[in-house]
Amino acid sequence: MNKNIKKLLESEDEVKIEIKYELIGNIVITNWYGYQSLISLDITTDEKGLKEIEQNPLQDFTGYGAQSVDYAYFDVYKIEIEHHKDYTKEIRYNEPIKTIEAGDIDNEKLKELLKTSPLDFIKITY
Repeated sequence: MNKNIKKLLESEDEVKIEIKYELIGNIVITNWYGYQSLISLDITTDEKGLKEIEQNPLQDFTGYGAQSVDYAYFDVYKIEIEHHKDYTKEIRYNEPIKTIEAGDIDNEKLKELLKTSPLDFIKITY
């Protein structure tokens, strides 16, 4: 084989594609004193984690120890990560690929919680 062709083939950039998902949304929890609060979440996960969350979205992702998780709503965004030899490129899609919603909450109660709860997002890797 020609040395130049061999060298070209050896130097070819191998690309590894990784798919992740970012879930942006809220959960409404009831604490052990019976008070409800809204928690804003930004969850990054892989395909396995996404399936687990889809199967059971009413969970305490924060680990604060809620009595119950009454409502969950997440917009799911896809992230494609290309790992090249010399750099990494991340592609984040602007539109959600799906929505996950579970539980039940009164609209008026949800509006009240949105007004009174902090809007800081808790970042979680699931």
